[in-house]
Amino acid sequence: MDTNCPTCGAVLRQVVHLPKYWLSVLECGECTDTGYLQLTDMRSGTSLHKIEKDVLDAIRTLDDAALSLAASQIGRAGQDVSVYRFEDWIRREKIESQG
Repeated sequence: MDTNCPTCGAVLRQVVHLPKYWLSVLECGECTDTGYLQLTDMRSGTSLHKIEKDVLDAIRTLDDAALSLAASQIGRAGQDVSVYRFEDWIRREKIESQG
């Protein structure tokens, strides 16, 4: 099933899929600065959360183990989802890998 960009309507492409965390990272080919986390929850369905371009670019460089650790940082409380810690972890991991 295709997921469309909420900004322009183009079909989003999958960058990373982490089934253990029910998480996919998607990007829009039309909106070049836009990435999304697609989270699936059996109770509340599927939701898209916009991520910044620097996070999307960093995700491309990380291995599966690092991405799994980042995914474990996603806070879920009922239907509320917070991806702040995920983005923060990705940014810190990118800085550490460069230094």
